[in-house]
Amino acid sequence: MLRNSTGWETDAGNTMTTEAALIARTIAGLPYQQILPEPVRAMLPTYGLGEDSTLRIEVVMQDGSTHAALVGDLAPTGMTYYALADDRPGVLLLLRPAVDYLITALRNPPVS
Repeated sequence: MLRNSTGWETDAGNTMTTEAALIARTIAGLPYQQILPEPVRAMLPTYGLGEDSTLRIEVVMQDGSTHAALVGDLAPTGMTYYALADDRPGVLLLLRPAVDYLITALRNPPVS
């Protein structure tokens, strides 16, 4: 997906659906509440961050570089998910509505 002056399009130049554009915007601006101190690697499974994580997001930039985020368990407050992002130290607390939206879109993709 590429951003142009009028919105989002596929790398083949096709205009994206409204739903696909919303998914792209949600990923690009994933809101977080706070960043917890970086845990010891052995502690990551306590946050649901490992092979059985809730969601893995990978974005390929126009220059070919990539960024990734790993979303783990819902935090005890029920308002955020634990997550790791490749460009930030520590564990992020991502706001639940955005993550729930991405999970729902993945499980029930829009029909074209």
